[in-house]
Amino acid sequence: MRYAIISDIHANATALKAALADIASMKVDRIICLGDCVGYGMEPAETLELLYRKAHVVLMGNHDAAVCGKLSTASFSERATQAVERHRKQISPTGMRWLERLPLIAEGTNFRCTHGDFSRPELFRYVYTPEEATPSWQATTDPILFVGHTHFPRIHVIGKSGVSHALDFCDFECEEGKRYIINPGSIGAPRTDDACSTYCIYDDKAKSIEFRSLPFDYKAYVRALQSANKNMDPTVLQQNADLSMPEVREGLSFSHNTQNMEAAQNVVQSIRLPSTRFLQRLATTLVLGLLLIIACIIYFMFQIHPVEESKEVSGFIPPRELPVVMILPQTPLDKNLLPLFPKELSRRDIVEGWRYSVEEKPLQHVQIKERDGRATLNFTHDQFLRLEVESPLIALGVQKFKALRISSRIRRSENFNGTVMANIALLARKEDGTFESLSNSSFEVRNTRGEPTGAMSVNRKISLTKRTTHVKFSLTTTFKGSLEVEQPLLNGEKDD
Repeated sequence: MRYAIISDIHANATALKAALADIASMKVDRIICLGDCVGYGMEPAETLELLYRKAHVVLMGNHDAAVCGKLSTASFSERATQAVERHRKQISPTGMRWLERLPLIAEGTNFRCTHGDFSRPELFRYVYTPEEATPSWQATTDPILFVGHTHFPRIHVIGKSGVSHALDFCDFECEEGKRYIINPGSIGAPRTDDACSTYCIYDDKAKSIEFRSLPFDYKAYVRALQSANKNMDPTVLQQNADLSMPEVREGLSFSHNTQNMEAAQNVVQSIRLPSTRFLQRLATTLVLGLLLIIACIIYFMFQIHPVEESKEVSGFIPPRELPVVMILPQTPLDKNLLPLFPKELSRRDIVEGWRYSVEEKPLQHVQIKERDGRATLNFTHDQFLRLEVESPLIALGVQKFKALRISSRIRRSENFNGTVMANIALLARKEDGTFESLSNSSFEVRNTRGEPTGAMSVNRKISLTKRTTHVKFSLTTTFKGSLEVEQPLLNGEKDD
């Protein structure tokens, strides 16, 4: 039996149709949806109708539970809460009754599915890290577990050693004696760098997993959100910005002006045809005129040079790679491994020790301010634009860190709209001097209890493997408004 495992459609019928077309070409026997059919998007009813007709099994996600009244929206963002209220008005009583009856878990032969984790499925916990996978390992005995919820395709593996590892998604065959937690990613709101929908195919006879990645019409999806004048999904905005090519010149209209073509008034009813001699003179005049125009065009082509584009578009500041930061052997655990923000910008808006990239430089402004005696980076956007801030590569050297802990605080203006993603990349330096990517831990910076108004924070532990030689920290966001980034802290941990 071949199963297509899909998840996190989020009322994006456009993306679901593209995925269903791809699934049809893959000779799949069953479709299993891991939940979050609704939420965020603009097509909840059509999405549910498609899933009802096409999917053999549909599970309940946290957004589904909220829309049908089984889960409070107290922990939801304002954007997510507004979408829940909007979808309740758009879905019929029949659709609501179907949502209410969706199960939390599906059990197959040697595999099991849910939306969040398996220890308490009704709590919809995330499984990002090996530590977050532990409750699911303990709550089940099935060798293959499928989860969604994070919007990132991911694989967690545990073997005889009992140590859980997180891996980037790839096609593979399941090995005897190992267990797997597999996240197929998201159909409707992907958070991958290439902005593609992802799902996976599980062949229970071959014990193989195949990931599928495919594009869909992001532009049409964003236009639908904009036309409805609703709060847009920041993740979709971010991916839309990623896919947007900069304009190289101002637009012109190449269509006919049809305003006066609907009804012709006061027209001439008849004309007299000119004589043959007149037509011959007219043709000769037209040919000579055309030759003169062609000659002028050729002359100006060789005399006039194109004007250089003045608009500054996306790029890193500074454009060069930063020098690698070496960690000394006796570096204490409480020392911040990341460079400190400078007290002022150097020439050409460079933040010494860091890099940042902008999508449209004239519209994106950076400043350095001070809060509680420490420097902070402040960015202001008058429209939705992408921003990335990254540290240099940190060489761990002979340090025997078991894990790293990243902590940071982000402050937003009242008019801020967008999402902020933090990322820790673990790399291994190869003998030829190049680097191999071991893992990328990405997570959204969210509101946290106890934080000041408008502040978000992140505090997360990242386990290291023996092969890890270098790490890099980055923040990626697409937003409108103002954003203040306080000095991030990256500390080593030696205890398990």
